Amino acid sequence: MRKQYRAIAEVVRQYTEKQIKEAPEIIGAVVDYHLIRYDSIDHNALKKMEEWSSSDFRKQWRDVPRLGRGHPKAISLSLWHDQTLCGLCFATPKKSKVRIKLMLLEGHPDELHPLKGLVASLMLVAIENYARLIGLEKILIPEPLPGAVPLYKELGFDYDADNQLVKAV
Repeated sequence: MRKQYRAIAEVVRQYTEKQIKEAPEIIGAVVDYHLIRYDSIDHNALKKMEEWSSSDFRKQWRDVPRLGRGHPKAISLSLWHDQTLCGLCFATPKKSKVRIKLMLLEGHPDELHPLKGLVASLMLVAIENYARLIGLEKILIPEPLPGAVPLYKELGFDYDADNQLVKAV
């Protein structure tokens, strides 16, 4: 089953790249969208992340390959602009048949990186595509950083009756 979901995740990465290149208006910004690419969080992405001046989740990112093995439906994403690692994301439905949990999301700390201000929206395009493809209805952010809540609300998230930050897919 794990191989099946890894293959789906790879299809989603490729599809999302194509989607952005064919309809760049979905990100609503002026960037060279032909240089945007998605990959998994692999050794190369982790090595580039270590070069960041800071990371709030450095230890957690290092654990993603191990965490992914324990969650066969999980998806890991590294977001690149040419050779610059601009963001990382890890999401998993765990055992849910309804929602995928956005466990980690972080953009490059450099204020001048090429996708500054776009990392969350670009990652969400891929997570939404993945959730739809595997039949999930919602994206959940279980423990959002308080400072990130306004951005998530701009991206369509809101608190549900259980006081969880969610977005319908």
